[in-house]
Amino acid sequence: MDYRDSIAGYKERMGRITLFDVFTQASNKKKKDSLDNDIDYYGMMLLTLLFFFECMLTRTKTSGGNELAGYLKDATQQFYVLSDSDYIDMARQMIGILRPAGGKRNRKEFMNFETGELDYLEIGYLKVSGWDKEKNHQYYTLDEQGLELVFASKEYYNEFQISISQLILRKQLEKGEFSGALRQIDEMRISVHNIRDKIVAIKHEIQSNIVSDEVYERYKTLIDDINTRLRREHEEFQELTAFVHETKKHYEQDMDHSNKDMKAYKAIIQVDNELNDVHNLHSRLLDDSIELKTTTLQAARESMYFIGLTSFNFKKEIVGKIMNEPIPFMETKLIAKPFLGMSKVRVWSPLALFARQRIQKSEYEEKFNAFLEYAFEENKEELEERKRLYRIIFSNIYRKLEEDKPAKLSEIIADMNSELSGMKEVYEMAVLLHQLSPIDIDLVKGQREHIFSDAMALIPWEGRILEIRELSGRVIEADGIEISDMLLVMTTR
Repeated sequence: MDYRDSIAGYKERMGRITLFDVFTQASNKKKKDSLDNDIDYYGMMLLTLLFFFECMLTRTKTSGGNELAGYLKDATQQFYVLSDSDYIDMARQMIGILRPAGGKRNRKEFMNFETGELDYLEIGYLKVSGWDKEKNHQYYTLDEQGLELVFASKEYYNEFQISISQLILRKQLEKGEFSGALRQIDEMRISVHNIRDKIVAIKHEIQSNIVSDEVYERYKTLIDDINTRLRREHEEFQELTAFVHETKKHYEQDMDHSNKDMKAYKAIIQVDNELNDVHNLHSRLLDDSIELKTTTLQAARESMYFIGLTSFNFKKEIVGKIMNEPIPFMETKLIAKPFLGMSKVRVWSPLALFARQRIQKSEYEEKFNAFLEYAFEENKEELEERKRLYRIIFSNIYRKLEEDKPAKLSEIIADMNSELSGMKEVYEMAVLLHQLSPIDIDLVKGQREHIFSDAMALIPWEGRILEIRELSGRVIEADGIEISDMLLVMTTR
């Protein structure tokens, strides 16, 4: 068996075990009450942690030594006979263990057998939350490791605190235990704040610690796990919210306005409000994790890339290695290859090779081969010839439009005489008219260089507009060309 696999993550495991050292420190203290009973300092430490956790649940901001002393007295006065000063002294001792004098963290040194070096851990159970100048009292709240220690006492990992709380909450709602449900929601709120602090800490670590691909991948995996877990929790929140809404609706329809039903109805309303509040906090947490994954992590990766570019010494890393070390010629080419330009090859695109091709025999080639070319500034003769052809074509169209009725392009083509050698020009003109539609006939008549100036001169009426509308689903074909059928409409401006 390879021992290295078994001790992977040694420091993290040591950190979880070290969380419980405060209980050992507390149990080392010895004192008896007035009846000569030994005081259980081990249990007093657990009561102290539960007191500060309860203060977080109830959002109490003023929790210090005096408040802790009162809590310990209420919880243990039936077992011990102690004075108020004894309880105050005990509270100060518990706070001193959780947060040593001077605000220093609890430090644990150990041999890290994974790295083979001396290592240490700094653990913070309590942190200062406020100060009362008038009373000269300092207030505390649980720090990150303090919360982990409380959650560890319930035999599940902090990472799954919200998921487990969601399961418990659903069971409580199904049984109608609304007071317990409210407490569970408060615990979920604390877990959300705890995860938010972790995400902020991870963001700062990413911005300062990513210096290699290995570190980047480790943080990427961590963020992916957080994001996946938050998504699952978000879906469960949505289901819980829907369940609470259904329960509230059921109470609204079936309650008989008795004191019991009214009390339950008020409780479910409070559960609904508190759950929505926690859900909103959790949704923002999910947004933060997505931003951390898509923006912060990518920015750190790009920063690492540019740091590498600026610190890379081409002469030292490449030229020096090739010139100073006796390496084979082929290996030299491999070293230099990433820094050489990419080769360029001109090849036919498969899209061009396999696209539909227009095949036409040379003896039938027409004078105007370019499709949809109507600007002949460089060749006035071609422009005049094209205008003449369009005038001939439009003379057939004009006969269909004389009665101010719409005309279909397919009908015009069917009646077309043999003045043209093919239908290509008809199709070109139809497409150009469609592109330029609607056409102000008076305006076109006044532009001698316009391709349709001669054609529009056939229309004697003033203030007319020619519109060409495509008819969907109808296709006409001639001379190997397919276009959609069109409707030509003459309207008054």
